[in-house]
Amino acid sequence: MRLLKLCLALFAASAIAETSVWEVSDGERRLYIGGTMHLLSAADYPLPKAYGEAYRAAHTLVFEADVGQMSSPYWVGQMQNAIMLPAGQRLSDQLAPATWAAIEGYLATIGIPAASIQGLSPAGFVTVISVIALKNAGLEEIGIDSFYMEKAQAANKQTLFLEGIQEQLDFIAHMGEGQEDALILSTLDDISSIDELLQPMVDAWRDGDMQALDELGAAPMREDFPALYKMILVDRNRRWLPDLIALLATDPVEFVLVGALHLAGPDGVLRALQAQGYQVRQLP
Repeated sequence: MRLLKLCLALFAASAIAETSVWEVSDGERRLYIGGTMHLLSAADYPLPKAYGEAYRAAHTLVFEADVGQMSSPYWVGQMQNAIMLPAGQRLSDQLAPATWAAIEGYLATIGIPAASIQGLSPAGFVTVISVIALKNAGLEEIGIDSFYMEKAQAANKQTLFLEGIQEQLDFIAHMGEGQEDALILSTLDDISSIDELLQPMVDAWRDGDMQALDELGAAPMREDFPALYKMILVDRNRRWLPDLIALLATDPVEFVLVGALHLAGPDGVLRALQAQGYQVRQLP
């Protein structure tokens, strides 16, 4: 479930659970980092208390990008451009016949005419069909980043962003280049077992189980789509690290909210901060 997991996270319960919120400090100054999921179900609210504690302690909230702007007409148009083929081209012509047949078969099961998606690029199709599958599985509520963006704006808290919306659209537009057929077939295969795969990821996120998150979400991507893994996770984590260190050098407390998969595994932000000598403490 490579892209499906990325859409959630872009994300072994215990008797005393941890959470996906960490305090990072240098002994004098601190910030909080929380892992987010971009779509949730109603049952996922209220969020674990550690999120509220970090929010109340923070002067500034830091997001991946300005999710509030993404619904503006301009950026909706830019998103459409990012996932569409040039005029006159068709998705079926970009793929192997077997891949297109698999797409037609799946769309028939959910009542979507294949002709209606012919203008999508391969990456655009994967993006759209993943979001549809997640919403059909019950993930219809706004995610943690949107939830806290609204709270921060209502409370007049300062907001900062680690990257621009155009950067995120560029990731989508170039996703899976050179492996389009494999990415589509893998996504369709994972959608077929979405009900069994989603709950373990949600449980791992809620319990702050980074090892489980890495095994469920990041490790399959590392193995099957290493270029996608590098572009979506590794490269962005490395670009964010100097910004996080700069935030740690200031007195105000920040609460940084990024997709939970950015915090997990050997290339995660938390491990990078520990390697720089910062203290990282998981909140219970």
